[in-house]
Order: sequence, then C-alpha cells, then structure tokens
Amino acid sequence: MSRDSSNSKLSNAMTAPVDAAFLAWFRFAFGIVMACYAVSNLMSGSVRMMYVNPTFHFKYFGFHWVPVLPQAGMFAFFIGLGILALMIALGLCYRFASIVFAVMFTWLFLMDRTYYQNHYYLVTLLSWMMVILPAGKIFALDVLGRSDKSIATVPAWMLWVVRFHIGLPYFMGGIAKLDGDWLLGQPMRMTLASRTWVPGIGPFMTEDWMVSLFSWGGMLFDLLVVPGLLWKRTRGLAFGAALAFHLTNAFMFTIGIFPWLMIAATLVFFPPGWPRRVLTGRRLKRPAPITDGSTRSAGLGDGQKSMLRVSTIAILLGVYVTFHFLWPLRYLATDQSPNWTERGHFFAWHMLLRGKKSGLRYFTVDRDTGDFEVVNLRRYLAIHQMPKLGRDPENIRQLANLIHADVLKDEGRDVEVRVFSLVSMNGRKPQLMIDPKVDLGCEASTLSIPSWIVPLKEPLRRDHWSFRISEWEQRLGIEVNDVMGFATITSSPMKARADAAGTVLNQ
Repeated sequence: MSRDSSNSKLSNAMTAPVDAAFLAWFRFAFGIVMACYAVSNLMSGSVRMMYVNPTFHFKYFGFHWVPVLPQAGMFAFFIGLGILALMIALGLCYRFASIVFAVMFTWLFLMDRTYYQNHYYLVTLLSWMMVILPAGKIFALDVLGRSDKSIATVPAWMLWVVRFHIGLPYFMGGIAKLDGDWLLGQPMRMTLASRTWVPGIGPFMTEDWMVSLFSWGGMLFDLLVVPGLLWKRTRGLAFGAALAFHLTNAFMFTIGIFPWLMIAATLVFFPPGWPRRVLTGRRLKRPAPITDGSTRSAGLGDGQKSMLRVSTIAILLGVYVTFHFLWPLRYLATDQSPNWTERGHFFAWHMLLRGKKSGLRYFTVDRDTGDFEVVNLRRYLAIHQMPKLGRDPENIRQLANLIHADVLKDEGRDVEVRVFSLVSMNGRKPQLMIDPKVDLGCEASTLSIPSWIVPLKEPLRRDHWSFRISEWEQRLGIEVNDVMGFATITSSPMKARADAAGTVLNQ
C-alpha cells in the first residue's frame, strides 16, 4: 500500500462526517454535572472548609504562585463556576463560557494539591477539550432560530477524541490495578471491612470471595469496558456493567461527581446520532462530506489546504494520545512504589490503590544547643488537612519549609525541622517514611524521588496491622529520641505528644 493511499485513508477516516448530536448531549451533561458540583460545594460548606479556613495550602510542583482567593472571592468563584457551567449546558455564549470555565477550573485544581482527585483531573482535561469542540453550534441557545450558524455533522476525529477522554480513566485505571497489593486483595480488604453497613451484602464484606470479586472484578471491568462499549454486540451489556459499577461506587464510596459524570459521558460510545432520535424522533440521513445551510459540516474542507490541516490534526492527536498513555506509567522508571512515595501517583488514574495510616510529629531543633521542641500543627493546619498530610512526603516537606520560615521570621532562630513519621500502608506493619535526621526545613522541591524518603521495606500482611496509633511505638519497640538522634531524654509516647500538639494522623 502506497504512502499516499495510507494518508488518504487516514484523512477520510478522520474527516468522515458523523452526526453532531452527541456533542449536544455531552455539552449538556457536562454542564449540568459541573453546575451541581458548584452548588453542592457552596451549600455543604466545602468552600469555606477547604479554601477559606486553612491558612496554608499545599502546592503542585511549579505552581506555588497560584493564589487562593479570600472568602468573598472564593464564594464568588464557585458562583461563577456554576453560572458558566449552566451556560455551557444551554449553549449560551458557549465559546466565552467554555474558555472562562476551563481557565477557572484549572485555577481551582491548582490551588491545593491535597484535594487532588482523578475526576478533577478528568474535568480539567474535558474543560479544555470543550474549548476546541463546536458543541455550541447544535441544539444550543446560541443558534436558536439561526440555521446558518447551526451544524448537523462534525468530523469523526471529534467523536473519537471525546471517546478517548472518557475511556482513558477506565483503561489506565485498569492498568494501574496490575499491582501486587491490589491483586492480593489489599487495600480493598481494608476498605470493604469498613462497609459492613451495606444492606444485604454487609455481612459478606470481609469474606475472601467478596474481596476477590471487588479487586479482580474492578480490574477486569476497567480493562474490558471500553472494548465492550466499542463493539456493537456487547455495547448494551458493557453499558449496563458501567451503570452498575458507578451506582455501586456512588453508594459505597464518597467520590463526589465522578459516578454521575461517567454514567452520562459513557453514552458517547453509542451511535453519535442517538440524542437526535430522542429529541426529534428522527435520525440524520447519511450526510455528504460537505453540506450547506443548516446541515453544513464543521471543520471540513478540500484541496491541499484541507490535507495539510488534517495532517496537522493527526500529528497533534497522535502526540496527545501517546502522552496520555505514557505519562501515567512514568513511575515504572523508578524502583519504588508510587503508592508509598506518592511520586507518580497524581495524573495516573490510580484509584483506591493505597490506604495509609500515619503517626506524625514535627520537631524544631536548635542548631547550636541541640534543644528540641514539638511543633503544634494546629497553628498551621485546619483539622481536615491533618489526614492529608502524613500520607504524602511532599506535603510533609512543604509544611517543614513553612515551619522553618515561620520560626526564623517570628523568633529570629534558624532551626532544623525534623520529622518523625510512622506509616502503615495497606495494612503493613508501620515503618518510617521520612529520614528522621534530615532537616526537611531546608529541603527543596524536586520531581525526582528524594533521598530522605525511606524506601518501603515492610512486606504485605494477610491480616492488616490493627493496633491503635497510640500503641505503635510500644509495639514496635521504638524510642523516639534514639530514632531522632536527640540527646535529651523524654518518655512521652506518641499519643501524649499528639494530644498536646495535634499531630496524630489517621487516614
């Protein structure tokens, strides 16, 4: 087959016109779900709790400059998000609304890394995708009564880029579950043990067969649902499985808008004209590549200019798709688990792969005398931030930097900031996560795995470690002062110190 023939087939496949009705549905569903997200955050008090009350916010690498607005600004921010989302849903001033929404949601996403969720990352990607798609030109208020502005078809690549984004969390989530802990039933065993309240199946939640069903069933669902949706013969069954999967997640786990967004969005795997049939009872006749008037096709052209445009789009899409397949796998270049180091956990569709319990204490150490003090973390963090701190070494480092700067500013003392951090991951026996003799207050941010993260050494256990955090030091035979290298002797156990300083974490 000649190169010209291959290019021609690729061009024809990409530019083949498909019914644009799927765009109208996706625009409406996306807008409504995001409007509900904004309203629920305002009404539940989450805006105040997450963005107004904390005095310190943890940042992504390279985005320390992203500001969090004061109280009035944050409430106005979420009101604006809700209004923009409704405008997107209705197709009102769509181009303006989609661009501003994408900018604002990306800004919100970057405000604080401790609020990272895979579905927020997905919404960020979808927001920018919506900017480039002509979703405001079909079944939209922008084209109401203006047939010259409406479209009936779009090139096939637009359908496939939407399907790609929706299929990405499924497939890459399945790849992420090819993990030793997950395949052996952890942390799902621990998660299900806390769900014995579920009507009907609650008493079986701790049974091995139930753990295996959720672990292996979840992995196989993620890997197979997209192929099942793409094949006409299995599409209905696959969508039924997706519906059951997301409804179960919505009932059993606190994962916000994700189930509802995915249920609505998964419908894009059905023939693209299905919304037109629902709304009008008719289907669009098979369109010609180029049409006129109210049935004109968006983004199609002819001649050399059109071929150049198609080639450019194909290259950009190829690079984009390749990146989104490879970027989540970046942790394979290291010899440490991203579930432990958290390096490679973000933007990788890792869902429910690790459960961590941690006990954490910060110490300031006088460089001249060696005298040390336990830091009261309540001075720096809101209560809801505590569980987010101890599981992520980068969060621990950022707070250590803040404590160092704060002591230097307020007291004029240049102190070391050291951390005693015991962490149990997926039921393992607790071990140190941070080198206790490193001055974290002076450590800089880095994309690589820093040497002060202690490698995971504890093996996975069939029966997870169930002792209370207040008992950890005694059970492990650990003397904090010996571990920290302090000369001064203190017998205060972690529980006593934590009650005084607010430093016990358990998530």
